[in-house]
Amino acid sequence: MGSLSSIQCCGLALASLAAVSVVACAPAPAPNESGSPTSAAPSSSATASMPSASPAMTPSATPLTTAVSATNARGTARLAISVLSTVQGFSDEIEGEGLAILGSGDADLTWTSVVGQTREIITADELFVQLEPPTGPWLQIPADEWTPTASAGRPLRGISDIADARPDGVEVLDGVETTRYVGFLDFANHADGLGLNGQALELAEAAGSARVEVTVWIDERGLIVQVMRTLVGGGDITASTVARLSEFGVSATVTPPIE
Repeated sequence: MGSLSSIQCCGLALASLAAVSVVACAPAPAPNESGSPTSAAPSSSATASMPSASPAMTPSATPLTTAVSATNARGTARLAISVLSTVQGFSDEIEGEGLAILGSGDADLTWTSVVGQTREIITADELFVQLEPPTGPWLQIPADEWTPTASAGRPLRGISDIADARPDGVEVLDGVETTRYVGFLDFANHADGLGLNGQALELAEAAGSARVEVTVWIDERGLIVQVMRTLVGGGDITASTVARLSEFGVSATVTPPIE
């Protein structure tokens, strides 16, 4: 089984994630799975007009908690992910697509940036990275050196922890009417979904007011079909991740590529 030293892992993060390569590579925290199997301008479908919530709307986490449970119950989903970040004046974007096992947090994602492609397989607390897919070598990454994008395969994590979610209007995504909810998560425990490496996260935290704004789109079936996480109050560091979920219940498994 291959493994990476800290120096090699840093090189991998730089090579595979142009969006976070402008600061010195530092180990990114392993994903926090709180709430489910938990960031950057969204795609055009995610940036449609978002009317403000009415003052009469009462904050409640209940719709989100119910939607997380209903979505997890579908078992699997296809993911399309867009990550955009700006670190010390340098901006870049990375796109991902693949499969997520919603209840367990396992995922199989292929990432594309200006420097090429990488593939990541996440199983339990293990991360495997393939350079130059589909024929490149597989490497196992230590838990304390996970890439900044590894947690993106768990788009529902942390959503049930939002205590101040408010309805934020109705939006049509791919011809389906959805209801948006907006709330916040604390930066210290939920920053891993922003696609930033360890040093960039430290810079954002030093700004003193960083938090994570989460927008969740729920369709008429009660399923979460899109999640956007945006860094707020991060000073010169900006980041946002948009994850679109589709094809719920597709038959698939995620297995380690090496033993």
